[in-house]
Amino acid sequence: MYSGCTLASDGTVIHWQKFGGRDSTLAKAMGSPETILSLRRKLEADGALSIHNDATGNMTTRAELKTADSVYSWSWSGSGLNENTPSALKAWFADADAYCQSFSAPAASERK
Repeated sequence: MYSGCTLASDGTVIHWQKFGGRDSTLAKAMGSPETILSLRRKLEADGALSIHNDATGNMTTRAELKTADSVYSWSWSGSGLNENTPSALKAWFADADAYCQSFSAPAASERK
C-alpha cells in the first residue's frame, strides 16, 4: 500500500491511496493555484530540476513534477522528509507536505 497527495496547477489537492492495484481518492479539495505555483517555483529556485535522484529502500518517498513538456521525478529511501531527502528538495518537501496535510480528510472536515 502507498499513499500520496497530488497538487494540480488549477489548485486541486487530491489525497489518494493505492492498495492491491486499486486506486482510491481519500479526499479532494480546492486550494490556491498561486500556492501551487509558488511551490513549483521553489523547486526551480532550489535547483531541484537539475538533480537526478532515484534511490529506493524498504520504504521509499517519491516526488514528481509534470510540466507541459517534461516530467521530473525524485525518490529517496525512507518515509517523508528525512536524512536521505536530497538537500535541494528538503525545504520544498516540508512546505508541500504541510500544504497537502492542511487538506487531508480530517483537516478538510474541520473547515466545514
